[in-house]
Amino acid sequence: EPRNHQTSGRADDLVGAKGDCSLFGKVKGMSLNKILSMTPFVFCLMALPLARAGSSKGLNLDDFKQSSIHMLAVGINHYRTQPLKYAAQDARAVAAAFGKLGVDVTTLLDETATQDGIEKALATEAQQLKSEDVFIFQFSGYGYNLGGGFYLKPVDADPKGKDSGIPSARLLAWLDRIQAKHLLIILDTGDASDFLT
Repeated sequence: EPRNHQTSGRADDLVGAKGDCSLFGKVKGMSLNKILSMTPFVFCLMALPLARAGSSKGLNLDDFKQSSIHMLAVGINHYRTQPLKYAAQDARAVAAAFGKLGVDVTTLLDETATQDGIEKALATEAQQLKSEDVFIFQFSGYGYNLGGGFYLKPVDADPKGKDSGIPSARLLAWLDRIQAKHLLIILDTGDASDFLT
């Protein structure tokens, strides 16, 4: 399956970053809204750690010593049209790998990965995490561009509804409730634009 690996975090909080593809040089220092307005379907893998506003540096391993690290891993194969083969497996594998490192992992797979389910899971994380903690959000499934914005496609999105996904502004609002010191957001998305006709 074609993959688009995007990375993001709270707007204007992008002050330190490290990636492994040529796109990195273009996104370092940009806000999330700017990143998501770029062509989203770049086929490379980049994990971009984010430091909160007011910090003078990006991530440092010493920052994690007193931190609780939580992760929400979302993976969707069972779309009503054009189902995927490996997205749920990818999310499960990533969750397992982080779990072995002691990360507190929550997974939403297939039918549980609704828009409401994702929002509620992020709200739960917002209640649990403290300012010194770390939060990781991983999404494997479909994403698409619409009107210059980027959308994630939850499992309950209308197959023909171009505006029934999760727009970046809504995702930002949900993530903005989480006061963790660092966010790591990994979007592993294939382009669903061709199916929205």
